[in-house]
Amino acid sequence: MKTKRLIFSPFEKSDFNNYYRLVKDKHVMRMITGKPLSYEEAQAKFNVILQVNKAHKEIGYFIVRKSDTKTFIGLAKIVITQEQEAEIGYSLLPEHWGKGYASEISEELVRSSSKLNYINTLIAIIDPENGASRKILQKSNFKLERTGTIEGLAAEFYRLDF
Repeated sequence: MKTKRLIFSPFEKSDFNNYYRLVKDKHVMRMITGKPLSYEEAQAKFNVILQVNKAHKEIGYFIVRKSDTKTFIGLAKIVITQEQEAEIGYSLLPEHWGKGYASEISEELVRSSSKLNYINTLIAIIDPENGASRKILQKSNFKLERTGTIEGLAAEFYRLDF
């Protein structure tokens, strides 16, 4: 997958250091897990990511880089949650916030997912305090389905049907 400014590649074993740089950042993880991941937690999660990526060629977890410089900026995901449904998500290093990358990533995840005949619904889960992500989802025609909690944290659950 790619956009005008970004390249998406499935995570590979050699990408762990970039992944860890992202998930150990307290600002990034504040609205995802509520706290940064330890090295051991990151390793365990990264191993799961590599397994998920083996299961499907077109979807999974992607490292996101700038097209021009190949600079690592974050991650994106499209993962199956149940039959015909997938969850999208993304996270960016703080120095890349506010530059339109999150919108670009979301649009590409929606576009790519809509082309797959085994996905007809997308979901996205955000922290209710994450107004920027809420705007991005609404711009992509996601609708708030419900509020609740996930892993003990407040959450808003959004849905987009194709």
